[in-house]
Amino acid sequence: MFGQPVILLLSWSAFAGIPLVYDTTLPNEVLEQAAARTGLPASQFDLVTLESLLKGPPRVLGSAVLRHCSGNPTRAAELLGHAVRGEAAWQASDVALAMDELDLGIGGLGCLSERVDPAVAARMFLLRGGLLARAGEKEEAAAELRTAVSLGAPSSWPADLPSEGKPIFEDVQVEIFRVQLWIAPAGEGGIPAVDGQNVAEVVLLRAGLHLLQMPSTAGLRSAWLTLDGESFLVLPGNFRRPILERLSDPAGQEGVEALIEAGLGHTAAYVAEAGALYLLSPEEQGLSTTVLVAPPPPPVQPEKKPKKGKKSKNP
Repeated sequence: MFGQPVILLLSWSAFAGIPLVYDTTLPNEVLEQAAARTGLPASQFDLVTLESLLKGPPRVLGSAVLRHCSGNPTRAAELLGHAVRGEAAWQASDVALAMDELDLGIGGLGCLSERVDPAVAARMFLLRGGLLARAGEKEEAAAELRTAVSLGAPSSWPADLPSEGKPIFEDVQVEIFRVQLWIAPAGEGGIPAVDGQNVAEVVLLRAGLHLLQMPSTAGLRSAWLTLDGESFLVLPGNFRRPILERLSDPAGQEGVEALIEAGLGHTAAYVAEAGALYLLSPEEQGLSTTVLVAPPPPPVQPEKKPKKGKKSKNP
């Protein structure tokens, strides 16, 4: 397994520059070291600073799609207003107005700049799902109701909502398919929330649409996350140094591999750090690390000699 990726990379490198990720070493030194240790010309490497990767936006890897807010930030009070007006329109039998208000409210959730109220959000998805079921759009209704359940909807169908949604809601509740969402880095920086619940490392979720909220230097940011299978959520701004040296430890490689794949794509890359050289090769489930040159051992600290005691003076 570990020998094959090198052959593949040498073949691929003849057609494009090979990314070479580094952090604190001088660029010329990085190129010279990589060329000497791989036998490849320095001109075939494309230097990539770790800092540029850390400034990238949140991304998802795997069977998922992340849709960032494309409009202005919204407030919780605005969304509550749409929810209330949507309910009132439904009670007045104005289905078109109800759907318009719900669309505005749900669209605003993806740009929410405050912590979501899961009960309000779930209720909007319940009503929208019920109205879609009432119109005979069962698949669309099921998708809305899955999100409502993920947001913590009540276990029983509300009696004041369209009764056509009840059997679909009950079917959705007993679905057993779940997928894992991993967070990279795990437990560093601001903790993201999925459907109103904090997630530090990994969470088991229903397939479908989820509300993701991420702390940032500019405040809370929301986005829509669609999950179809096991995925990684990569938050570059959450990584704390030291980072690249984690590749020397199999237990720490996964998060760094996800960071590099999020920034460079599913492609081979070299990483140079503190005298070590790593090859990250694309595999079916992501990037896989091969240690080409192990990091040097830490310098041996000279043994400290005990201090001599002061001689006592004769009285």
